[in-house]
Amino acid sequence: MTDPLAPRRFERLELLTLAARGLGKIEFQGGRGATLVTADEIEAMACILTLLGFPPIRPGHEPADLAAYFREAFAIRETGNEQ
Repeated sequence: MTDPLAPRRFERLELLTLAARGLGKIEFQGGRGATLVTADEIEAMACILTLLGFPPIRPGHEPADLAAYFREAFAIRETGNEQ
C-alpha cells in the first residue's frame, strides 16, 4: 500500500507535459496566466529547473552577492554584461 502523504512522482512525459502547460499559461496570458497554473504544473516546472541545474535560493537565505552565486552555480565566465 502506498503512503497517501508521500510525494508524488511524475513519469517523464507527464513531467514535461505539466511543465509545458504551466509555462504556456504564463507565456500566453502573462500575470493572469500565472494565477491559472496548477500546483502540479508549478512542481513540474521546479523539477525541470532542478534537472537543468538551476540553483535554488532557499527561504531565509539571501546570498550576499547574487551575481557571484549564479556565476559559481553555472560556472559563468565574467563578461561585464551582468544585469
